[in-house]
This record gives sequence, structure tokens and C-alpha cells, in this order.
Amino acid sequence: MKESKLRYNPSLSVKANAQKNGVTEDAVRYYIRSHGIDRRYDGKVNIVESIRKYLGKYPDATKTDVARRTGHGINTVRRYWDFARGVDNIEQFKNGDKIAKKRLRDVNDFYATHPSCVKDILRVENFGHFILEPFCGIGSISEVLKEYGREVTSYDIVDRGYGKVGNFFDVDFEESKYDIISNPPYNENLIDIVKRCIKLCHEKVALLMPLRYLSGEGRYREIYRKFPPMRVYVYQERINIAKNADFETYNDAGANLEIYAWYVWKKGYKGATTLRWIRNDKNGYKESTIITVEQELKEKIDELILVEHRNTESLLCAPSYFRPISKTDISLPEKTQYDMSKYCCIAFRSKNDYWKDYAVPFGNMNGGYPYQICGVSFPTSEHAYIFGRFSSGTEEHNAIQKELLDEPRGYMAKRDVRRRYRDQGRSDWYEFNREWMLYVVWQKIRQREDFRELIMALPKGTAIIEDVSFKPKDDGGADFWGARNPDKKAFEKMVRQYSKFWDASTKKAKKEMETHLLWDFCNYGVYEGYNIMGKILTYLKQCLHEGIDPAINYEFLSEKRIYIMGKEITFG
Repeated sequence: MKESKLRYNPSLSVKANAQKNGVTEDAVRYYIRSHGIDRRYDGKVNIVESIRKYLGKYPDATKTDVARRTGHGINTVRRYWDFARGVDNIEQFKNGDKIAKKRLRDVNDFYATHPSCVKDILRVENFGHFILEPFCGIGSISEVLKEYGREVTSYDIVDRGYGKVGNFFDVDFEESKYDIISNPPYNENLIDIVKRCIKLCHEKVALLMPLRYLSGEGRYREIYRKFPPMRVYVYQERINIAKNADFETYNDAGANLEIYAWYVWKKGYKGATTLRWIRNDKNGYKESTIITVEQELKEKIDELILVEHRNTESLLCAPSYFRPISKTDISLPEKTQYDMSKYCCIAFRSKNDYWKDYAVPFGNMNGGYPYQICGVSFPTSEHAYIFGRFSSGTEEHNAIQKELLDEPRGYMAKRDVRRRYRDQGRSDWYEFNREWMLYVVWQKIRQREDFRELIMALPKGTAIIEDVSFKPKDDGGADFWGARNPDKKAFEKMVRQYSKFWDASTKKAKKEMETHLLWDFCNYGVYEGYNIMGKILTYLKQCLHEGIDPAINYEFLSEKRIYIMGKEITFG
């Protein structure tokens, strides 16, 4: 085989070698392949040797000086700096050499957290007074925590001149005393570190770790499935994590190949993990701009309202009505689900509620629609309903009924008077209370034209729901008479939180702003409950549309002998 006359220079590019030898680039590539040359390996050798050569002349030169004088990029100089300053075995540079990669990491994994990152998590999470920092390094996290008034216990496996020395797994920490905030080592012990932190903590653990650590079968099986983080705060831009806390050298967050996040665990938490973002500056050195609670709430509210508007538009274009309500649905009730994205449903709760442009003051406790039964005027239908509970005609019940009429507000009549005498009610009350409710609401609709017009103004075929989402879950009566919508409840909570940031002149003005925002959010989520009150209103509305009387069992009510202020009602 004829020997090639090409003089190959590994420090030159393929193109430069071709020009210098007067041959084509393909000829140079053929030479490289035939001689088994690894240009990536040679390139690394050349980089290291050029850095080493320059440092031999100027041992105090900085990385920036070396990059400027050798023509290498600053990130390239940083990558090979340690090798150039002391690695004897240049073979370690071959691709995939794990030993070489390990040499680039500190033997005890000391990579410090920039103070701004600690401030970030303190702005979005509340922690207790006592904090444990088990991997403190030189105190980058601990010192910021102290500035914020926390009492910090700091440990590290190596004596770096800060905190106490001790292996995290060997020190007998007091359980349930500390919240834990740290940037742990990302080694084979990480899973055990997280598990011990959660076991030790008083309430919360916040660990700064790479975002990619959300994945991995082992981490999922051992951590996330058993101990899901309550929240994960992802940095939008890369942050400063400096080897040996050398923030002067490692002063460019963009040079960091990792995307980091704060992982926050709450002891005993088993719910879903919420993902949030921290908007930080690209250079990583300015104080990060957190996505504030106000911004986050506004974005969520706007997004939910947009979805709700799409639901409403879809229903208006092609209405889908819930099945008609029969008397059996009231007499033999079953728990019912109402999907607001599929059916035209209208929910009410307070006297000021609106469904789009429709007023829906359908609650029994709402005033403004007085009417009569047996010659007695009732300020609300709640009064009339409670009368039935104390309707045996005895002097005791007559006195309770009089006391009820002396209280003009339906809510107070229910909360104070009814509760005060609940043990003196009729023993057969729950046998006829639904039939009585159907009767008293029908009397209100029949006598009050203005109330009847409100019912009839609602789109034909819509289902009416009494919203009891905000009432205690142990209130069995609430789930019987109404239905709950967790999504609607969560939205209203967000609105109340969001309203704290509004610049309103008075509390009344702020309340009005809240109310109008809530009115704009109707068709969303799923209501579930027996919804007897809603079914009664829906049923009576259907009867009005059909021009028929409701199937009230007057014979049954007559048998129960119901008295209003000492006078027995004659049904029929």
C-alpha cells in the first residue's frame, strides 16, 4: 500500500488540513478513517494541552483570560479546566469515560446554592421557625434562612468551616421538630435522603433538585408514588449552582446544563402535585421574579372562565337538557350528577345570584317575596317550611311559631329559632317534610307573580340546582336539599384570594367585583347530591310550562293535621 504524503495536523479543522495539503476535504476524511483517528478525542487533547500550556506561562490567569488568549469559548475552558490543571492520564478524555466525568465533580458533591434561590422558595412557601439544613456546605442556604428570622441547625459530612460535621444518616436528629430546606447531593443516596427528610420533618421539606429527577422508575416507586410532592416550583431559566461555592467563576447560569426546581413535600400529604413556575432572570444573578400569587390566580381564573365561556357557547348553540323531573324524584330521591358542560343547568345559592343575565334568588331564606298560608303572612318560604316542624297545634308549638314570625330574616329563623327548639319538633316531621316543602314553595310561586316570572324566565328545559358547595360536608341536610360542585367551590376560593389584591375603595365595592366575576362563571364542573330543593323548583317550573297543577298529595298532608297559629289547614 502506497504511503500517503498528506501531513495531518490534529489541531486544524478538516477544511484547514485540506487547504494546507492541497487536497479535497474528502481526502482528509479518508485519511482520518484509514488511520483510526478520533477527532473528538484529539480535539479534547488539544484543548487541554493549549490550556495547560498557557497556564504554564501564566499560572494566575483566570478562565476568562485563558479563553481570550487560546481562542476557546469560556464554557469550553470551564469544562476542561480541572483536567488542564492536574490530570495526568489524558486517556480519560475518551467519550463515555465515566471516570473522567466523575473527576469533574467534587469528591463530596459540594455544589452551592445561590442565595437568591433560597429567597425564591421563602416567598412562595411558609416554613416553621426551626429549620434543618443537613447539607449546608459553607452556609449558602443557612445564612439566608437566618436573615429571615429562622433558627437553623446546619450539618455537613465534611468540615467546610460552617455548621456541625456529621453524616445525615448517622446523626440522631429530633423528629418532628424541624422543617427541612436544602440542596442535597445528587448521588446514589438521593432516594434515601428524601425519604428520611420526609420522616424527620415537622411539616415541610423543600429540596432544590434537577427537574429531570421527576422521572425515573426507582424515584417514582420509592418516592413519588408513596410521598407525592405537594408542589414543584420550576425555574424558567437556569440558575447558579456553583462548584465549591465559587460564584465568581461560575457566574453565568446559562452555563449550567441543568434546569432546577424546588420540590416541596408536606408531611402526610397524599393529593395531586401542583406544578408552578419561577420566572428568573437569564443571567441567574438578579433576584428572581416569582410568579406571584396574584399573577397565578389571575391566569388560572382567566383560563377557567375561557373554558366556561366555551361550555356556555356550546350549550347555547346546541342545547342539551337534563331529563324531566317527576314527582317520584322528590318522593323517592336518588343522588344525582349534573355535568355543567353537557346540560343546561342553573345553580343558585344567595339572593344576589345571577345566571348570566337571569336573576335566580330562589333560596327559601331570601326575603322580598312574602305570601300567605292559612291567613298568616310569611316573610320567606323558609319560615313557612319551619312552621311545619312545629305544627301540632299545641300551646308550645303555637308559641314557637309566634317566635318564628317575630324574626323577619329567614336565615336567623333557621339558625336561631329552629335550632333552639329542634328537640321539640314533631316526631313525624321527616315523614311529610318533603311534601310540605313542595306545598309551601308552590304557594309562593302561585301567589307571587314577580317570583313566578323569574322562574318562567329561565330557558325551558333547564335543571335548577341548589348549590351547597360551601356548606360543611357533615351537614347531611345540605347534601339532601342541594348538590356540591368541588370545581365551582375551588373557583370561588380563588376569586376570594384574588380579590385581596384588588384596589377597591370599600369592602362593598370589592364584594361587588367578586360577585360579578362569579356570575360570569356558571357552566363549569359537576354538581352531585340529592338536590331535592332544586328538583322541587324544576318540577314546579315544568308544571307552569305545561299549565298543570303539581301532584301534591293533599290527602296525605290532611292526614298529618298541620296547624298554623292554632288553626288547622284545610288542603284541597
